[in-house]
Amino acid sequence: MTVGSLHQARRSSAALGVPIARTLPIAGRLLVAGTLLAGCGSASPPARPATAPPVHLFVTGPSDDLATLAGDVVVSGTVAPASATVLVEGRQVPVTQGGFRTSVSISPGENVIDVLAAAPHAAGAVAAVRVYRQTAVAVPDLTGVSPSSASARLRAVGLTAKVNDTGGFWQALIPASTQVCQTAPPAGRRVAPGSEVQVQVAKLC
Repeated sequence: MTVGSLHQARRSSAALGVPIARTLPIAGRLLVAGTLLAGCGSASPPARPATAPPVHLFVTGPSDDLATLAGDVVVSGTVAPASATVLVEGRQVPVTQGGFRTSVSISPGENVIDVLAAAPHAAGAVAAVRVYRQTAVAVPDLTGVSPSSASARLRAVGLTAKVNDTGGFWQALIPASTQVCQTAPPAGRRVAPGSEVQVQVAKLC
């Protein structure tokens, strides 16, 4: 340090109200002066952490717009880097070698399942899957009713009818009305809305 620098340090210390004692050894005075001069300039900005590549998230299941009668679905997928944190519906799930898998309960109707992934110093990733939980419909008992009535009753509960006449050509000679003999699935079976019901009809069952 030059004499001029030491004088500058003394002037800075006086302005700051921090005197450099003349009784200090020269090494001590130089140390104090250097400290004061270091604080006179503008402070250097803190070092920024290195930016990592963005997180890559891929949801493999369930498929979007899945319709199911089940009360839960399995959410699975992959993430990179493998050290990333994955949240499914706000709950952290284990990640093993870049893969994750967890079960999520769903409510009747539409469900949107959110999946988020994050890693330090990297842009996160988010995905959403829409799942529909259907309410099962019971097949009504149609035994003995006409084919047209059977079709109407199935439509009323959200099912479709496929009428099959199993009586044969000789039943055309019988003076009786065609009626439902049985259905498949049978009466009382619970099925998904929109399911097709096979309706077997004949004059004689």
